[in-house]
Amino acid sequence: MEQQTANISAEISIERKVDFIRVVGNYYAFRSVYTPKSSKKGLASWLPKSSVQGLIHKDNIPKKVTVNSKLKGVTIVDKYIGYGKCVYETTYFPFLVNEKFLKEFRKNKEFRIPCTSNDTVDASSFFDEMSNEKSDKRILVFLSNYDNTWRDHNFRMLSRPIYFDYIDARMDNKNYHLNKVLEHLRKREDIEIEGDKVLEIPYYNRDEDRTRYLSFWWYPTDRVYRNLYTLYRESKEEGFWNIYRVIEAKDKLGIEKYRKVVEV
Repeated sequence: MEQQTANISAEISIERKVDFIRVVGNYYAFRSVYTPKSSKKGLASWLPKSSVQGLIHKDNIPKKVTVNSKLKGVTIVDKYIGYGKCVYETTYFPFLVNEKFLKEFRKNKEFRIPCTSNDTVDASSFFDEMSNEKSDKRILVFLSNYDNTWRDHNFRMLSRPIYFDYIDARMDNKNYHLNKVLEHLRKREDIEIEGDKVLEIPYYNRDEDRTRYLSFWWYPTDRVYRNLYTLYRESKEEGFWNIYRVIEAKDKLGIEKYRKVVEV
């Protein structure tokens, strides 16, 4: 069969419409829609229509939106100089969550919190979510892609459970009088003790003077948690190389009086 070719000439233009909805503070959800127009009747319906959503800071909203206007979405890069004068950099991405998520988040013991549940949405759906009157996801938070820390819209840290055992926290019978620590922790409502007893260190990790340990979760308040991370990040004191050393140095759990004198 002989191939046939048809040509058509028409003038094509692009119309852009951008809408904004305030989320909280100086943050706005936006939707940018590009719609093709044609001088030839019916041709525009063949051309793709595109739409982009995101989160933008008030200071980055153009005074007049054109087809070429750039909308700078919000990601926050947090840089700080930590222990050993090393420079650390963490990028935070925005999410909308509901009260149920925040309540469960504060008790979640997993390192990574799932962000694909019915209780969260990422920036690519912010405008639709804020336009939906039935949606309960109205709380803006930021998630770190490095250490899985979360912050509120004022960039204040949200508290997470902190786990203690014989490894990073050194909660063992070489460093502490464990029975005294156990009795002390039982009186605190913000502590969850595994098994409510002193445990045996697995044979492959134990030493002659390090055979037993305590395993527990601490649920600090936002204020305490933020203070810990401020000390951890900003303090240049020797030995503050992780959050546990800060907790020890400041005796945040009130257990340092039960620490053994370890001979070096």
